[in-house]
Amino acid sequence: MAFPKAGGKFLVGDGIAAVWGRNGKEILYLDDHARMISVEATAHGDSIELGKPQTLFSTQPVGPGLFEATTDGNRFVMIQAPVQNSSNLTLVVNWLQELKK
Repeated sequence: MAFPKAGGKFLVGDGIAAVWGRNGKEILYLDDHARMISVEATAHGDSIELGKPQTLFSTQPVGPGLFEATTDGNRFVMIQAPVQNSSNLTLVVNWLQELKK
């Protein structure tokens, strides 16, 4: 939507956490399948020309709005959910006393 004067609305894609890329030439967002999507965007007066959405990579983010792209758009900083590990942890207490037995 145009800002500050309201104008036409343009559908970029289905997703969350949409932001302008730092280069000012693309819109980045996370889609419903946790994929980072890039859409080229070129302003033409009160209108905008949108390119075809491109999948950059898949991820498992913790929540919306928790990513940032570098200026060149080649790297991202993102908070992600911790990797689930199925191995067990055994905690031994008073182990020094066990050694004395």
